[in-house]
Amino acid sequence: MKWAKSQIDMGRTVSIPEFAEFCNAKTHDDKNIIDLELTETFTEYHNITFENPDFQKKYPLVTLNHSAIGKLIQLDPQIVQTVMGGVISIIGETLAKEENILIDLGRLGRLHGINREVRYYPFT
Repeated sequence: MKWAKSQIDMGRTVSIPEFAEFCNAKTHDDKNIIDLELTETFTEYHNITFENPDFQKKYPLVTLNHSAIGKLIQLDPQIVQTVMGGVISIIGETLAKEENILIDLGRLGRLHGINREVRYYPFT
């Protein structure tokens, strides 16, 4: 997710279609964190709930760039797209069926699912 982090650090919101949007946010003590908003498509498909009233989308909005990521990790963009789709699907399925699950997204934060209700915890 190095590419996504670099885009977020430039003040952009990174959209991962049918999953989430990530952007920079400030904490109450003025620290920069990454904030997340799961898409309605993702939450409806997996029948989970998610609310983040503090999420404020930053512009410009950039969509996940499979070609740029492929160049960074020296993989074909189609492979990157397939892998990302698979990971997103597994995350959704896991959040939907596990009663209590914590999913670590590395520098992008953590998702905590409890009985189909998902909360986001930023990486600090």
